[in-house]
Amino acid sequence: MLTGIIDEMFKRMHPDSIPVDDVTKKWCGWADTTLLPVLQRNVYGSLSGALKASDYILSHGCYEDSERFVLKHSHAWYMYFVVNKWKIKHYFLLKKKWKVYKVNNDREFLYKAAEEWVDALKGRLYLGGTEPNLGDLAVFGVLRPMCYLEVGKDLVANTRIGEWFTRMEKE
Repeated sequence: MLTGIIDEMFKRMHPDSIPVDDVTKKWCGWADTTLLPVLQRNVYGSLSGALKASDYILSHGCYEDSERFVLKHSHAWYMYFVVNKWKIKHYFLLKKKWKVYKVNNDREFLYKAAEEWVDALKGRLYLGGTEPNLGDLAVFGVLRPMCYLEVGKDLVANTRIGEWFTRMEKE
């Protein structure tokens, strides 16, 4: 889903650009199929996490206290339900990826995924080399909303992704 949106935006902004290479496609897909689901599980997998995320999201709007209260709790319950329903629906796929990453919980899975991304950079500043490409944009687009939540802070503190993330923010 995310990959398709990014591809379409890039084509519209740069109609004369060369086609996207296979490595970039791989990492755009990875952002959709691995990084996004594990982030959702880490943020919305518990009701307390869902409430914190909803509180943060709604703190940046023009809502009255009563509206904020209702929206916060309904959003948190909804996202908690959706993510846990997703867990049941994709249980075997999740377990298969856990075995690949050799982890036992969602937080470890998130850290391993972040390390896999940093390893893919192979010492370069960005996946695209000296400038970000669509792969960088896809991964950053998934991670950016999490930077002010506990899970985002933990991710930067416990993995090597922080330097790349800071460079992407500046770009």
